[in-house]
Amino acid sequence: MVRIVVAACSLCALVLLAACATTGALEPQTKALDTRQSRLYFVRESSFLYSGGAPNVLVDGQEVGRLGNGSSFFVDRPPGPHQVVLETPLNPGRYAATVTTKPGGVYYLKIGPRGDHLAIGIIAGLAGQIIDAAVSENSGPYTLTPVDEATGAALLAQVKEKDKP
Repeated sequence: MVRIVVAACSLCALVLLAACATTGALEPQTKALDTRQSRLYFVRESSFLYSGGAPNVLVDGQEVGRLGNGSSFFVDRPPGPHQVVLETPLNPGRYAATVTTKPGGVYYLKIGPRGDHLAIGIIAGLAGQIIDAAVSENSGPYTLTPVDEATGAALLAQVKEKDKP
């Protein structure tokens, strides 16, 4: 019985440590926009729900970074359609969207908690979340919403303001 309790506590500690995610972009964040490229900003507001997690952000199947609570980063890509996917380790499901970009364009994608994922987890547990992931392309704990440039710029400024000491 003691072994089971120790194993359960160890598993809980491991899950909690895995949830202490950091934000990181895999591309430099100081470069100017090349007018032949388009820029995709990923912005995540600070929220209590799923605050410890950081979804992996993939663009066209390539991981471009992780987005922690109240953070942002950008990537530059050639113009055209791009498949953007959010995946979260230790959580079933993923959220996907297609964004079509133009040369020199700046696009903002807001990342936020998906309340449906929490509700399914409360009502049906992990099995319900697994079923949700199996039947829906857009499942998982986070949503991905394109926002207009004015809204995106304001959201980005709000997130950057919180980063200041």
